[in-house]
Amino acid sequence: MRKLFYTRLALSNIRRNRKFYLPYMLTCICTIAMFYIIDALNAGHMLDNMRGEMVLRSYMAVGGVVIAIFAIIFLFYTNSFLTRRRRHEFGLYNILGMEKRHIARVMLMETLFIGVVSLALGIAAGAGMAKAMALTALKLVQADAVFGFEFVPGAALRTLIVFAGIFVFSYLVELLRMRRSSAIDLLRSAEHGEREPKTRWLMTLLGLACMGGGYYIAVTTEDPVEAVMLFLVAVVLVILGTYMLFIAGSVALLKLLRARKSYYYRPNHFISVSGMIYRMKQNAAGLASICILSTMVLVMVSSTVSLTIGTEDTVRRMYPYEMVFQPRDVEDTDERGRAAIGSALGQYGVEPENYISFRSLEFYCERIGNTYSLNVHEGYQTMVNLSVLPWEDYLRMNPDCSLSAPGAGEALMSGTTFDSINLGGLSYRVTGQLEKSATLNSGAMFGAEDQTIVVRDMQELQKIADMEMAAYGHSALALRRSFAFDIPLEGEALEKACDDVIHALGEAYSDPEGSYSFTLFGPRWEGRENQYALCGGLMFLGVFLGILFVVAMVLMMYYKQISEGYEDRSRFQIMRKVGLDDREIRRSIHSQVLTVFFLPLLTACIHTSVAFLIVRRVLMIFGLTNTALLLACTGGTMLVFAGFYAITYLVTANVYYRIVSGSAA
Repeated sequence: MRKLFYTRLALSNIRRNRKFYLPYMLTCICTIAMFYIIDALNAGHMLDNMRGEMVLRSYMAVGGVVIAIFAIIFLFYTNSFLTRRRRHEFGLYNILGMEKRHIARVMLMETLFIGVVSLALGIAAGAGMAKAMALTALKLVQADAVFGFEFVPGAALRTLIVFAGIFVFSYLVELLRMRRSSAIDLLRSAEHGEREPKTRWLMTLLGLACMGGGYYIAVTTEDPVEAVMLFLVAVVLVILGTYMLFIAGSVALLKLLRARKSYYYRPNHFISVSGMIYRMKQNAAGLASICILSTMVLVMVSSTVSLTIGTEDTVRRMYPYEMVFQPRDVEDTDERGRAAIGSALGQYGVEPENYISFRSLEFYCERIGNTYSLNVHEGYQTMVNLSVLPWEDYLRMNPDCSLSAPGAGEALMSGTTFDSINLGGLSYRVTGQLEKSATLNSGAMFGAEDQTIVVRDMQELQKIADMEMAAYGHSALALRRSFAFDIPLEGEALEKACDDVIHALGEAYSDPEGSYSFTLFGPRWEGRENQYALCGGLMFLGVFLGILFVVAMVLMMYYKQISEGYEDRSRFQIMRKVGLDDREIRRSIHSQVLTVFFLPLLTACIHTSVAFLIVRRVLMIFGLTNTALLLACTGGTMLVFAGFYAITYLVTANVYYRIVSGSAA
């Protein structure tokens, strides 16, 4: 009977405080469902036998770790907020004769009820949505859909262990805090944080230094590989700087506003600024968290959407032809290769299209201004994937070219406006700009610019090859002849035809020892599927985590408005008694929100704008070089997110107004 009393009391407390507990339970259910979905996609059979399966499963594994870490931090933070709101109630229980061990039992029953309900509904919701999420992921990576329901017991067990651990840990921490507090401390907990906070100039300066350091890395890092390594450092610095500036800098900002008499001594500004100064100590961390979550959503969604939209452009640049093969002999006439290709495609009733043959030398170098250096011991400022061809071969590839042939000491170039260049000590005057590049292997994956140089003849090309050999030694790439072509087929017919072509070329170019005497690049269809698996999987994970972070952000905003509403209710009631009408109350609320509430959104947009510079470099590793596309996706994401943020504000501000006006219980 005694245990049943604690159970009834716990359920009564939850029902009475449902405006606090219901959003928390919904967030727990959502987070649990998302963790189960990610884990089930990784451990189950919904992704079996699809191309790019390993890439997508690796994304799911990373996503599971991110969600688990996020859940530990965020749910612990939210639970601490809930119990902080209840400490006054616990103190009253203690004064009325209930011992702390009895209060602990009530807290235990509340935790058990919330945990059991959240886990049961979360796993059930995750199991119900897992197939839909799997079909979405398969659609994004352009894989064939496989229908059928699957429940993954292992994923359910891991979900149960992770979140049961979070609930138990949160309960033990709050139990420890309660045991260390006296009944008087618990009763007065609602008054904590009412003293005016001091201006922490040292923390403000440290915050500016951290923020400046993160911004400096984002602005000055040019090397894509270095950008990947420094990106996390920049993120950590910006997060630290954001928290310091919101905690210390926001107080300094509000005090500066208070010092401006023309601004401060107005009814709406006076009420909002004075109230925010006193509560900023306890709410600044929440505003900083909203800012960081908003930045994560903006960066993740904009970058992954850009990658997915630009996938086809990336594939076309990385694979300009369906297949490319290069014999070891630069003077090979390709009679064997062309005959083998024709024989393989003949059974499909088609011939190779856009067939080209040319000699070239392709290598990486550093560009500083108009000087191309092959000194591999120096760090590069701008990496270039350079393809050098003789005029005769380029003209064969582009018979419509209207440029004049380069003479001695002259060259034609693509992707530059230099009048002259210095290539490893060889000087050339640039006499024309090429409209088409002849690069077969894009350097975008390494963050390099693709450029083509056309020189007078093979003799000039051999000089450049000798220079490259002297610079790179055994690592140098030799002159080569390339044969590239497209196959006018689609789907399974294209896949089979490519397999037959590869087999035919292998027979034509195999030596007596059975090894191949040629190099093969492609086929493009396979590269396309791999790229869609890479980019589509990233988009799925980015949007998936973005939704989770948005849910967390909305909950934090909701709790912020509710907590401030109950703290401000008595103050506004006093103001109403001395003549403040409802219109002035609303104006004061809007002034408060516009002063601080939208500060996280503004700061998040600034963070995202600066991060754009380093994100652009990082995405080059994935083959995306379309800056205009990334800029459009970033701007569009900001606009959509700002609209959603504004709607969330209107809803939560209305809740706040109902509380301070006394129309909410």
